[in-house]
Amino acid sequence: MAKKDQLQEKITPELLRKAKEYGFSDKQLSYIWGVEESTVRMLRKKWGIPPVFKPSKIEIGKTYKETLKKATDSVLKSFRRHLKLTRDPEFSKHGGMVINLDLTLQQEKYQIEELGDMIKN
Repeated sequence: MAKKDQLQEKITPELLRKAKEYGFSDKQLSYIWGVEESTVRMLRKKWGIPPVFKPSKIEIGKTYKETLKKATDSVLKSFRRHLKLTRDPEFSKHGGMVINLDLTLQQEKYQIEELGDMIKN
């Protein structure tokens, strides 16, 4: 059985849709699932799931602290989305994604602390 077929048996359209809604890129998902990024993209398009990735824009002309505040807000928003995902019983069935999500949450906590320290100084 080809790797694409194995992936389609493991990954449901609902799981892929939720992962995209929570901000996972095709590249991140391909790493987690051990397949080519093009395979994840193909499944996403086949199932009609939009990319959903929306990076935060930093406006030129804002003060340093306003820019840091906006970056902090962006990381907090992602952190809350990812934290909500940890409580999803369907998502928790997929060990590799859960481990990656835990690492993502740790990194976001660190970023929030670092940005907070930069704002204070």
